[in-house]
Amino acid sequence: MIRSIKNIFYSVLAAVLLSTAAGAQTITSGPEVLDAPEFYDIVIPRLQAAPEILFDNLYYEGNNLVMRDVKSAESDSSAAYLISKNWRKLAEQTKAVFVLRDALFSQQDHPYKSVPFALMLPANWITAAALQKDSVQLVLAPSVHDEEAWSEIKTPDQMFGSFPVSETLFKLAVRKPDLMSDTIYTYNARTTIRMLSEFSRKLADKRKTGIDEMIEEGAELIEESDTLYFGDEIRREHIIPIMVENPTQHEIMEGKGIELSLHDTLHKNTVAAIRRILYRKRLSGGDIALERYDISNAGERKRAINVLEELIPKGSSGASVWLWVTGRLLKNRTLQGEDASAYISRFQKEIRNSNVDESRLRFVSKPSFQLKKNNPKQSLKESVERFRQLDLYESLNLNSKQLKVIFDSN
Repeated sequence: MIRSIKNIFYSVLAAVLLSTAAGAQTITSGPEVLDAPEFYDIVIPRLQAAPEILFDNLYYEGNNLVMRDVKSAESDSSAAYLISKNWRKLAEQTKAVFVLRDALFSQQDHPYKSVPFALMLPANWITAAALQKDSVQLVLAPSVHDEEAWSEIKTPDQMFGSFPVSETLFKLAVRKPDLMSDTIYTYNARTTIRMLSEFSRKLADKRKTGIDEMIEEGAELIEESDTLYFGDEIRREHIIPIMVENPTQHEIMEGKGIELSLHDTLHKNTVAAIRRILYRKRLSGGDIALERYDISNAGERKRAINVLEELIPKGSSGASVWLWVTGRLLKNRTLQGEDASAYISRFQKEIRNSNVDESRLRFVSKPSFQLKKNNPKQSLKESVERFRQLDLYESLNLNSKQLKVIFDSN
């Protein structure tokens, strides 16, 4: 009998292996919690793993790599459970934190540097299972310590069956480790693959009853992992998961988003159904964020509006959708180029003429605003005045301490 996802996670937690985090920061005490001046409540600074200061009336942007780089006073090592605990502690002292939680390697649990605490089913695994013409092939995952069985898995495709492969996890899992550090990574990777195997089994079982039923199952697994990782109340009130709805080819190769191919039009109805069911389910747990749309581009504006009309139609109620928007970006750059300010008014007018409930929609402008070095306070003040008039939240490449220095300067 297949255990529930919750039992799987708690059984793993009971046996969690602590892995070394070189050069990590140490949490000695909690941050000083302050109120930012109300005028600046549209700015979104960066969250640190061990901040000295937090503003409880600001939204923050979290970074998975940064948040993994932490030691706890409870341990000399950094484990998934302790990192989760730190996310929770810091998030509930803010307005909310945006967290990238959208792919196997783009979530808070690292797939092999520690045993995951509440591993998230990658969204594109639902797509892979839905597009199978025949029966879904499960992920192969022998007992963690069965060296012979792991060595008999010869290729990533053999290991991952119908699902997107991870070359990294495959290489770690099938090798016979010699060094202690190698042993930890190998056993962690094998444990992760066993979790993924359970996910594959659940999707395969539901696939037998229908595609929509399988999509619902996948959406339920993802939402449940969000709640397990952050806690129900903190997820609802203080965590905003970011999903890559409009991926580049590079992001698809990284496993982000729902689509398996940038140019697949044959399966657009299936992808649309997965998006609709998954996003609605996640939205039922609290606010969500979708990235990233170049709103200087008419096609991307249309795509965004179509998604929003599905999620938050006029007359609906519930949590909000945060749309991350840009202007024209430099070629082959995802975070360099124009912000959204020159194009947002036209986009907002198009939204007003659509079937989108504007009361459930917020906009975040990227790339991050760059302050003028010779007068950062005046530079920030002028940008905030401009962005407030445009009803845009403003991403800043600053942490709380740096922001406080600006607030306190003459």
